Amino acid sequence: MPLTDLTDSDGNHFKVLEVDGYYLPNFGYDSQESDFLKRVDHWHARDDDIMICNYPKSVDYKSWFDYVRDWCKVLEENKDYPIHVINYEDMHTNNIKEIKRLTEFLCIKCEDQLIGEIGTKCQIENMKREKIQNNEDWRDNTAGMYREGKVGGWKNVFTVTQNELFDEVYDKKMAGVDFNL
Repeated sequence: MPLTDLTDSDGNHFKVLEVDGYYLPNFGYDSQESDFLKRVDHWHARDDDIMICNYPKSVDYKSWFDYVRDWCKVLEENKDYPIHVINYEDMHTNNIKEIKRLTEFLCIKCEDQLIGEIGTKCQIENMKREKIQNNEDWRDNTAGMYREGKVGGWKNVFTVTQNELFDEVYDKKMAGVDFNL
């Protein structure tokens, strides 16, 4: 599980941990590799464990397509297993509804006031502000990984040609995947 030096498209270098062909964030402490190795083979989930699985920023962690295809397969093969899926678009449209769905799934009773406070904290502008205020190491005093936080924001990044190419790749890579989760 060595630290691997990667280079992004702008020529910037960064280090990641490579574990079984997957890249994980490098948190930069000396015993990170040995700590991970000690725990990973001996870890067992408990019935009350909660796992949050989300694809990291697309910049570094292999194929998004493979990640999503694998999760869709897990969901399809384990329909009776308690897995809760939240989509970005749904959180953007009505985050209060999605937070309530999550509390119901987790069997947690929450007052509407707390759900409202969580919803406010999850709004993109508040997340950006929090990131800037609490992380002085973030590059150029920006919110870094947060962009516009709008559904369809990619339209401001891709050219028409890039979008057409992406659509072709997407259709090929995601053929047969059922997103009606």
